[in-house]
Amino acid sequence: MNKMSLLNFDIEDTGIYKIKQNKSGTYRKRIANPAYVEKVIANIEKDTILFVVRYKNYGDWKSLQISQGKLHKSHLEFFMSKGLDISNTTQDDVFNCLLESAQYAKISHSHSNIGWVELEEYLMYRLNEMVSLVNFQSNYEGRMDIKEHGSLIGWLDTVRSHVQGHSPLELSLAIGMSAPLIGLYDMKMDGAYHSLMFHIIGNSSMGKSSAAALAVSPFGRPTNKGLVKNFNGTANALEQHVANNYGVPIVLDETSMHTLTTNQLSTFVYQIADNQGKNRLNKEAEMKDVLMWATTIILTGESSILRETKANVGLRVRLFELNNIAWTQSAEHAEALNAGIQKNYGHAGKIFVESIMRLGLAKIDKMLHECKKELVDALPASNYRERIAGKFAFVLLASKLANDSLQLSLSTSEILRLLVEQEQASLIKRELAESFHQNLKAKIIEYVGHFKINNEKPTTNKSVFGKITIKGSQTSIFLLESAYRKFAEELRITNVDVLLNDLKEKGFLIHDQNKNKKRTRIDGNDVYTICLRYDYNFLNEYISDYKLVESLDSEKVNSVYPRKPKKRPFVESKRDGGSLEVLLNG
Repeated sequence: MNKMSLLNFDIEDTGIYKIKQNKSGTYRKRIANPAYVEKVIANIEKDTILFVVRYKNYGDWKSLQISQGKLHKSHLEFFMSKGLDISNTTQDDVFNCLLESAQYAKISHSHSNIGWVELEEYLMYRLNEMVSLVNFQSNYEGRMDIKEHGSLIGWLDTVRSHVQGHSPLELSLAIGMSAPLIGLYDMKMDGAYHSLMFHIIGNSSMGKSSAAALAVSPFGRPTNKGLVKNFNGTANALEQHVANNYGVPIVLDETSMHTLTTNQLSTFVYQIADNQGKNRLNKEAEMKDVLMWATTIILTGESSILRETKANVGLRVRLFELNNIAWTQSAEHAEALNAGIQKNYGHAGKIFVESIMRLGLAKIDKMLHECKKELVDALPASNYRERIAGKFAFVLLASKLANDSLQLSLSTSEILRLLVEQEQASLIKRELAESFHQNLKAKIIEYVGHFKINNEKPTTNKSVFGKITIKGSQTSIFLLESAYRKFAEELRITNVDVLLNDLKEKGFLIHDQNKNKKRTRIDGNDVYTICLRYDYNFLNEYISDYKLVESLDSEKVNSVYPRKPKKRPFVESKRDGGSLEVLLNG
């Protein structure tokens, strides 16, 4: 090593020498083997300082990374265990020498968080290295492997050979590329944007894991050592996977492994989408800093998460499930795709983000609004069309920016088509009350022989499911609770309590005051029922040869039998493949 002359010490290859004075003048005293601070690392989020100490141990040079606060006599045993030449009598001098040498060391920066950050009024993006249009160096020091591997050309060749032309994989890549846009808008709009969540559902042969790995491959290692994490864990542990991430896509793999209750799972989805963890106390009962994030989160699993949650609209507009899509064309296709992205990853994301920086927020914002308009025009009409279009616009824009910045040819029209199809498939599930109210009619027709109609007993000996009364243009279906649960199960609705609240909120229920149920008399017993109203006699649409008697006085229905019809057919089931029974696809 070259000699270092400090204020009170000289450091040479032969040792550390303390400069001392006596009556004869200045002289040097050797106190230890050579050691000095080679590099000072300042963490940009934590405001902490790390020293990289270079020292000689039994003839070999070694390096040790420590915090500045470690240079204290209470840590003497630690340094001795690492082989630093230090003792009780020399520790003060060695520590002071290291502190002096740090003043001359190269200064670098590190980051523990990932995604967007503003430093010195410049917009930057944290990956394995800092992505910036100005000269600012910083390296990632965290728990995930996001270091680049292979080459950009190798990744582009994989995408052009195995992704382009297959719209499901093009969609998956666009979903991953949307993460920097989500993080950017959340930062610039002061936390106004939710994280974007997609759940890829399917069995192992459909390529869902390959699609998820592709989505994160532009930004880091697409395995569980990198940007793919297991869903197995507590809600608190799962939060850690997304914490302090402001625009890098992350995968939570195999949702079927979770052990959360319905309430915990529902709360988890809300919190992850809303970018904020739980409030927690430390050991001193003081409030900890709340974990934050803003990115795109991709879940994978073999079955719907929403079926296991409270299934309300708020969850359904936060988590979008992509079901029964063949993400890869064959086992050979999946194998070739995985081989390419496991060898080459972490390059494309930098170029993609640099293109966003060069375009600027004003241009990006204009393009985003154009994408939203495209989606509003294409999506089916619903109360949430504007909101859904605003979320999907980030995916559509990401595909266009990826094409421009990486010279790809992703089909934006096919990506838009798949997003629209997802919304069409989920619309009936999201409009839970409307769907059940509509599809219940088919169930009533199918099981009409189990109902008393205008107090007329069923002509069969089947168990009674409830009763039907018709007054004028209004038909009322009084369901015993067991029948209500049976029909909900057959229509693949798991949370009947949430459904009941939705039905009441939409005005489909006739109910007693402050209740969701209606008390009525069936077979001589006063019972609580779930009573649904219809504004017309839908039974006549399907039973053309039987005209139900309409009671003009609803008060008499419970006490006077109306005139019996000449003939009442028993209807076990009647399905025309469309209008009679439109079942929910759970």
